[in-house]
Amino acid sequence: MTTTRQQIVDALANVTGLIPTDTTPPAPMPGASWPRWVQSRFNGKLHYTVSSEYDVLVVLPAGTLETTVEAAGGLVDEAGEALMKIGTVSYVQPVNIMFQNGESMPGLSFRLIPVNCE
Repeated sequence: MTTTRQQIVDALANVTGLIPTDTTPPAPMPGASWPRWVQSRFNGKLHYTVSSEYDVLVVLPAGTLETTVEAAGGLVDEAGEALMKIGTVSYVQPVNIMFQNGESMPGLSFRLIPVNCE
């Protein structure tokens, strides 16, 4: 059985330039991408279904503003299209991604509600 995380990683693997993993990578690098669980909702009482949401993070180059914006432009469409094959993308927004080593890099965050995922 394929997990939701794995389905997200598989969808991102179809986007040129991305290096998808199922968890936060140890070192920041442009193209790194991974899902981060945000919340789950239990709809109903006796027979419930769980609806989960993920932020799918994509690290952008941290060079000049023009370089970052140019990279983001193509990825918004390409990554968004890949993710929409497995669920609903509510929005995408620019973010500053903090890593455990204290570094931060510019990125994109896609809010994804996967469907038909276990």
